[in-house]
Amino acid sequence: MKKTAMQLLIEDVKRMEQGLDVEELSAYVYKKANELLETEREQIEEAYITGDWDYDKTAMPKARAQQYYKETYG
Repeated sequence: MKKTAMQLLIEDVKRMEQGLDVEELSAYVYKKANELLETEREQIEEAYITGDWDYDKTAMPKARAQQYYKETYG
């Protein structure tokens, strides 16, 4: 089963939190969250493609999903 970007981040933080002080953990979480932004974008686009059934019950083209992501999330 696929995991969301947030689930991946939570798993990583749980593994890393032991042995790190607050500043190190904070820096790690910030870095990892930024790395996972691309994963999150891809997940949102995929959900949009497979979940939009407004018109003719077919999947939406990737370009439209990318446009939706950019307009919604920047």
